[in-house]
Amino acid sequence: MKALKTFALLFFLILATKLLAQTTSNSVTEKPYIEVTGAAEKEIIPDEIYIAITIRERHEGREKITIEQQEADLKEALKSIDVSLDNLFLSDANANYVRIKWRKKDVITKVAYLLKVGDALTLGNVFEKLDELKIIDAYISRVSHSELIAFSNA
Repeated sequence: MKALKTFALLFFLILATKLLAQTTSNSVTEKPYIEVTGAAEKEIIPDEIYIAITIRERHEGREKITIEQQEADLKEALKSIDVSLDNLFLSDANANYVRIKWRKKDVITKVAYLLKVGDALTLGNVFEKLDELKIIDAYISRVSHSELIAFSNA
């Protein structure tokens, strides 16, 4: 008889744990849902292309080509390809005391500009003019679009 009682007690214990395991605590308040994560891309042609241009004083033979000469040449070259000088911004300027020849030291100045152009054709023309002026330190720093906020809201 004792074996039957322990068997019945064990049976009810196992049955109770199985029944309790099937219930959830928040089944009434929790609503089923599906979580979706996604991304979208839209290719646009930029209409604001920023070119970083750095002009350094340099020596050609015995002649020193100053920043002022190079700035004037740059502005004339930009006017010749119909780029507005309102889109040319001074970004940085500094000077360094460096060795030019074996015993001669001189102050070499450096000026950085940021030029904004509107399309790839103008960009190509600007780089051609920079090559003619022997300004070798120029690169595209960033591209953007003037209606970027409208594209993100659409």
